[in-house]
Amino acid sequence: MPLYRCTIPKDLIPYDVRERIAQEITRIHCEVTGAPATFVHVFMFEDSDRNDIAIDGSIRHGRTDEQKQSLVDQMQRTVAHQAGIGLGSVTVRTLD
Repeated sequence: MPLYRCTIPKDLIPYDVRERIAQEITRIHCEVTGAPATFVHVFMFEDSDRNDIAIDGSIRHGRTDEQKQSLVDQMQRTVAHQAGIGLGSVTVRTLD
């Protein structure tokens, strides 16, 4: 099952925006991989020492490099847009 761990600065993102981000991460994962939405899990953790957003995605082994890059690029753009921050303040990694 795909699991996305989002570490965000404390108090940066309101809860309604967090929900939209989780929905977008799920949508992107499903569009890129064909996985059902019920398989995708997104967790948000606050860290008072962070100034940026870090997303670590544990995905199924065997995804192509193109799929992984698409996940990273789309999630980075979407999360930056939803959070109202620059692309350079969002890091996305996929681990399989």
